[in-house]
Amino acid sequence: MFCERAKLDVALEWLERAKAGWATLADKQGLSQVLAKIGWVYIQQGNHVAAKQHVNESLALAREIGDRPGLAAALERLGSEAEREGEYTAARALYEEGLTLRRALGDKPGVAETLCSLGFLASLQGDYAAARALHEEGLALDREIGDKMGIANSLGSLGALASLQDDNAAAQALTEQWLALRREIGDTWRIGLSLMHLGIIAQQQEDFGKAREFFEQALAIGRELGTKPFIATALDNLGNAALDQNDYATARTSYAEGLQISQEWGSKLGIAYALSGLAGVGVGVGDAAHAARLAAVVNTLFTEMGANMERVEQRIYDHTLTSVKAALGAEMFAQAWEEGKRMTLEEAIAFALAFATDVTPD
Repeated sequence: MFCERAKLDVALEWLERAKAGWATLADKQGLSQVLAKIGWVYIQQGNHVAAKQHVNESLALAREIGDRPGLAAALERLGSEAEREGEYTAARALYEEGLTLRRALGDKPGVAETLCSLGFLASLQGDYAAARALHEEGLALDREIGDKMGIANSLGSLGALASLQDDNAAAQALTEQWLALRREIGDTWRIGLSLMHLGIIAQQQEDFGKAREFFEQALAIGRELGTKPFIATALDNLGNAALDQNDYATARTSYAEGLQISQEWGSKLGIAYALSGLAGVGVGVGDAAHAARLAAVVNTLFTEMGANMERVEQRIYDHTLTSVKAALGAEMFAQAWEEGKRMTLEEAIAFALAFATDVTPD
């Protein structure tokens, strides 16, 4: 990890020198391109404020000089940042503008990639018909141009979508094809992602032990690569499997670590899922009041994002709500719920982490 950070620091130093050079030459295209690269480095470092500043500057220059490929790339990067922040309406608008440019340029690989981004966003918002159409169009393009990596991505996305729609047989078949292609390509990160999806399918089939094995394998890959958003997602899934097995100690530590990473990375969705999981732990260890407060925060976050929960998380959340209402009674539940709704996001995270530290699992 130190080596990777050092490489990024060196890259940033050289890019800043290049930026100064292009600015001196008054070469707007060169400056736009180097600003985009600096933005990418800042994203890898987790400095999203600086990343967006540089990408926005790149976008403005690209618009000014009519650099359509550069403009499309900047729009899509900003779309990804908006998605990370839970601003899905803004993300869709950015992706769609980028897609229009890619189509006009005849950039089939770029079109396919942007279709994949839009399909994932549609699935987050519960529009599964649109998501399927987008992913299938992307898959057809990837096959037309012979892009193995794109084909694998589209298969994986369609597998995840099938899982969301309760078609576990199709989900497993598509995900196994995805995994085979990733192994053929040698793409370690997406091998881990494929394993994570197989774990989700196993969990939906209530094979919690098998699901946990997949999640632990995926987490090991994430830690090896040092990819923080991936690690946070693997931890959330591991926490879910542990919670289903009544292993509250593992669930608690997994959700808490994932919450801290998602907070650092600025992932609103990751924060929401970790808080929901810790609410489930609260139910498991008999602290219904804490669980109700956290559940209220989760409800607020998903309402703000305009997103739907995935199946496993929705099941866990629904169980949490049913349990805390029964444990507290209507009046105490309403009081705890209102207390949760009044929390800021920072207060809710601090509250959840303090709870995770203090709770003694049964």
